Amino acid sequence: MCGISAIIGKTKQNKKDIEAMLLPIINRGEKKYFNENTDLTTCVLGMNRLAIVDREKAKQPIKSSDGRYYIIFNGEIYNYKNLQKELIKKGYKFSTDSDTEVLVNGYAEWGEKLLDKISGIFAFFIFDKKENSFFVARDPLGIKPLYWATDKNNTYYFASEIKSLAQNKKIATINLFPPAHFMKEGKLKKYWSFPTKVNHKITEKEAVVKIRELFDNAIKKRVQTDLPVAVYLSGGIDSTAVLATAIKYHQNVTAIIVGNKNSNDKKIAIRYCKENNIKYIIGIPPTEIDLSKNISNIVKITESFEPNMIRQSAISYYIAKTAAEGDFKVILCGDGADELFAGYPEFTQLKTNQEIEKKVFSFLSDLHR
Repeated sequence: MCGISAIIGKTKQNKKDIEAMLLPIINRGEKKYFNENTDLTTCVLGMNRLAIVDREKAKQPIKSSDGRYYIIFNGEIYNYKNLQKELIKKGYKFSTDSDTEVLVNGYAEWGEKLLDKISGIFAFFIFDKKENSFFVARDPLGIKPLYWATDKNNTYYFASEIKSLAQNKKIATINLFPPAHFMKEGKLKKYWSFPTKVNHKITEKEAVVKIRELFDNAIKKRVQTDLPVAVYLSGGIDSTAVLATAIKYHQNVTAIIVGNKNSNDKKIAIRYCKENNIKYIIGIPPTEIDLSKNISNIVKITESFEPNMIRQSAISYYIAKTAAEGDFKVILCGDGADELFAGYPEFTQLKTNQEIEKKVFSFLSDLHR
């Protein structure tokens, strides 16, 4: 996960303010790529980068072929190779093989319609040097976090986490940048919505084939990397399905298992890995003392005091810690499956397909932070 920050106003901005915004989120990205920045007078851009695609050349911010647009980007665009080929045919030149450069040139070519063409997870800021304007967008489900604020001088601030903005005394209110929205000329606009109609004519057999196809493709496009891949394995059907599919499309996959000594789920997860000759790492589960010591750190990371969020994040914290110690940068999990496939107990109380669909879309809409 990268950390991005941007400041844009009508007067010259201070480059030191960007470093001050990036320092509280130094945990995002890698230390050697901390505070990659560009000073564009009225706009300053900064980045803590986690290098996944074109790791050596793709230093951010990156500018478009004509030098007009500059971008900072947190995320991954899965179909960037196809878009790159399309842009090359239109005469665009590329100095990197990164999805970031494809995004900025894609915006130069298609403008806001770029959002209809990309498949991925993203939060990005593009500065138009010619017009001294900006374009900001967040992915449909809000998988990549983004927040924004303004001050009394109508200067705009954007960052991956609240803590980057909270220290700024010029800011009175911090806003969540909503998923499936873009901002242009200071105005938010929704570019995507969940479908309002569902095809009920499809047979169960057809649905099974379609879901398998979609699921396979979803995993396949997320493991197109030369880096090792990890999967958080709980022993349940969701994460096991993710792991089983990941090993079809990547040669170096490791399961990360965290659970109490006598946990049945942990035993099932280990047995599955052994039976299928899959590498696995067993993380040390936190004790009550560990949890109490780290509760303040978990609150700081999640930027929430909501009890359910803290409780769920407590275990995730130790799984992530195990992954970081193993130097994994690409990690998959089964999160979101219960929301998508109506796996929670409350779904059993619903009477009609329409009620279930409405509840599914409601749950999916609330997945973001």
